[in-house]
Amino acid sequence: MVFTGEMDQITRHEAEEKAKAAGAKVLSAVSGNVQYLVVGSRLDDGRPVEETGKYKRMMELKEKGKKHPEVMTEAQFLERLPDASAPRQPVARLSVPSQPAAPAGPGQNWVDRWAPRSFEDLIGNASVIRKLTEWLRDWEDVVLKGKQKKAPFKPGGGMPENINARAALISGPPGIGKTTTCRLVAKLHGGYEVLEYNASDARGQKIIQEMALGIADNKTISFKPNDFKEPSVTKKAVIIMDEVDGMGAGDRGGMAALNRMIKKTRNPIICICNDAHSQKVRSLAFSCYDLKFTRPARGTIAKRCAQIAATEGLQVEENALEELAESCGGDMRMVLNQLQMLTKSETCMTQGVNYMDMKEKLRQMNKDQEIMLSTFDACKKLLNTSQSQGLSYRDRLEMFFVDHSIMGLMVHENYLNAVSKKPVDLPLLNRCANSADLMAVGDMIGGRIRDNQEWSLLPDLGLFSAVYPAYLTNGFVGFPSFPAFLGKYSTQTRLAFACFSH
Repeated sequence: MVFTGEMDQITRHEAEEKAKAAGAKVLSAVSGNVQYLVVGSRLDDGRPVEETGKYKRMMELKEKGKKHPEVMTEAQFLERLPDASAPRQPVARLSVPSQPAAPAGPGQNWVDRWAPRSFEDLIGNASVIRKLTEWLRDWEDVVLKGKQKKAPFKPGGGMPENINARAALISGPPGIGKTTTCRLVAKLHGGYEVLEYNASDARGQKIIQEMALGIADNKTISFKPNDFKEPSVTKKAVIIMDEVDGMGAGDRGGMAALNRMIKKTRNPIICICNDAHSQKVRSLAFSCYDLKFTRPARGTIAKRCAQIAATEGLQVEENALEELAESCGGDMRMVLNQLQMLTKSETCMTQGVNYMDMKEKLRQMNKDQEIMLSTFDACKKLLNTSQSQGLSYRDRLEMFFVDHSIMGLMVHENYLNAVSKKPVDLPLLNRCANSADLMAVGDMIGGRIRDNQEWSLLPDLGLFSAVYPAYLTNGFVGFPSFPAFLGKYSTQTRLAFACFSH
């Protein structure tokens, strides 16, 4: 199903939730694979629903004689929903092909038991894996034999990729298989001996220098079985430096020593980090082949996890797994850990886990997860339509209280960026103007709190300075910008003080 337009009896978000609870697959775009296009009565700005891009796409497929979704009204959709008072049916068992898994040890974690052992087990980032494989395959020819490769044309311009680098820098969110991928590429495609180090432990300048003298210029020698006298094969070694963004906790020369080791190494070096834009890691990007991993699509994670759970005897609806994957930020390790916890419940093992069961469990978990949100994550959650849909006023206010001293400025800095891609019309301009008025009122409330110490007004400050403006002008923000006001205010204060002193 695909939904478009505003509903009369229920909200669009509630309609999508009911469809998922009934077992439907809710998509965001119209194609030949969609069975139903559920239309509301109007758009949020009052235009007829026939003017939406989704409806026009459906009509385009229909006019071309291609497979197209059937239009369903809100009333027809509500009629097809199952009776909520009916007794719950067990989740249908998923038939999965027999697939070998690692031998189960007592109390073994699913993360270890189902760790990828071949390229078929990896999820997503196929193009990045291909680039890493080609870089490692050609490393000796490029670095040791001087056969330079020509960098391919980069669409849109910009700096070409450093495909002839001595080292590779792998970056991306945690839990998506960066380290596992590097091990598999080194062992299966390069025939390398993997020497893995955690840069959070080996982070000092002295340790890196010792590694450069003892490892980077050497090779590993393999002996015949039960014969330690005659070496049979001289293996190549690849050095994997994990968590290089943790090197800043040691002495300051650690990153510089790693850079020097990369420039003279006679073995491939793969550095792995979570944030390639970190100030500590940025210097590595100039001397490395910069490869960025992204989170796999939640549908891809859900399909793989459904097979794993079914093999382990736990039946989970795919909609429920997609919701779990989204709540975990695409972290495959966290998803598997949560699924393994569900196997401890007898009800889950006998009846399975449906969409509403998962929503309830995630609602209980979110009480603790809000504490771990950063200010940028909370601002992004408020301003992004996809993340703020379904949040109650109390949930939105919790985002403000992640850091009430700066959240208003964060929304003020980014609320126009959130709607910058939307077509400019009078309703949008009115919403932006209303948001600016609300933030002005919030500024007055903040001044009263500071002057009179009336901290009971904090919820009102959150409503006027962040929650309601973000509700009026939400859209999409890739990564919120830090408030420029703070830097300008600091400069203004310093200049005013200098003039007063003069």
